[in-house]
Amino acid sequence: MKNKSHCMKKITKLLDEQKFCVLSTRSEKYPYTTLVGFYVNVECNEMIFGTMNDTRKYKNLINYPLISALVTDRKNSYLDIKDAAALTVLGEAHEIKENIKMHADSFISKHPYMEDFINTPNCALFMVKVERYILVENFQNVYEFVL
Repeated sequence: MKNKSHCMKKITKLLDEQKFCVLSTRSEKYPYTTLVGFYVNVECNEMIFGTMNDTRKYKNLINYPLISALVTDRKNSYLDIKDAAALTVLGEAHEIKENIKMHADSFISKHPYMEDFINTPNCALFMVKVERYILVENFQNVYEFVL
């Protein structure tokens, strides 16, 4: 990619088209990864996801709020070496305590099939304040953006 504008378009496209990411949280001993549905706002500076409040992920997020998430468009094919893009999202996550319905509605707009999950009483919504994106293409071209 030639310029920052083109890279941001690729980042925005990945975030719009992909529904799930691999979320990495920290525990006392090891990183912990899980698959989560996500929503990113128009400015691409906030990511929202939900988790039950009795999960390991929830405990990790409360104790160690720094996260990384991987969004990718890979097809699990040999063509991924030249065609796939991987986007690492780095930021700090906090449980949403205000305007919960507004954030839940935003999430549900991307994931209508997850409405029952998000509206479960013990489901907690988290917002990640995105600090940086790292886009990798062709397994070697790396572009980093600090927000």
